[in-house]
Amino acid sequence: KNVIYDELMSVELATLENLRLIGKFFDEATAIATVEFVGLREHELNSITDSLVAMNLELETFAAVAAHDLRSPTATIIGFADLIVDEQDQEQDHSAEVAVMAVNTIKKTAHRMLELIDQLLGYAKIGKEHLARTTFSLKIIASEAKENLTAQIQDSKAIVNIKDLPDYSGDAVLFCQLFQNLISNSLKFKAKDRTSEIVIAGTQEKGRIRLHVKDNGLGFDPKLSEIIFQPFERGDQRTGVQGSGLGLATAKKIVELHGGTIRAIGKVDEGAEVIIDLPTVH
Repeated sequence: KNVIYDELMSVELATLENLRLIGKFFDEATAIATVEFVGLREHELNSITDSLVAMNLELETFAAVAAHDLRSPTATIIGFADLIVDEQDQEQDHSAEVAVMAVNTIKKTAHRMLELIDQLLGYAKIGKEHLARTTFSLKIIASEAKENLTAQIQDSKAIVNIKDLPDYSGDAVLFCQLFQNLISNSLKFKAKDRTSEIVIAGTQEKGRIRLHVKDNGLGFDPKLSEIIFQPFERGDQRTGVQGSGLGLATAKKIVELHGGTIRAIGKVDEGAEVIIDLPTVH
């Protein structure tokens, strides 16, 4: 009996020791998992905080520049309205002529202001909704964009040549806007001493589509290659070309929503080329 009792006690003690070791193991594993989990959550929270700070800074910058750009045409409208009132009060002989000039300037400025507001709204809305992905011909979409700009192309006496382009799976409406913005930008910065020529071409390789939009216009200083895609940046101010600076910024936003990249190369008075790389699967 004593032998059996001793054996039972030995087994019980061994079991208790094993349970103690198992408990210790789980306690240590739980402690390690807790530390790792807390660290991971802190990293995620820090990442989210950094993203929010960056987004808030971008929003503040966007709002400040937008307010600045809207202030200028508003001041012009007020100034010319005051001029009409002053001329009428003084009853000068040429007041009617001045009034007509002032009213025309007000109308022109107001239209420019409305255009800027529409572009602001368009830029802000991109990405707020899910992409309506379909498979479409990039050549057909580029041709639609060209057709939408028929009046501007004819006024500029420009030649827009659309080469063979592959099919793509993305948001067709946004891509039409993308091509319109790029064609419009080339028309805006056309050279006065030669016929404006714009060529849209593309190639497809495994896993990637590359698009080229090339013109023979005024070009730009290579130092500005990054800046021109930022909202409200107008590139080389020496060209004297008016614009909102949102065309290329919107193009960049559309490309990035599709997981692609966009860049530009050019030289002053030697034209410019926009190059877009798109993943075929995103």
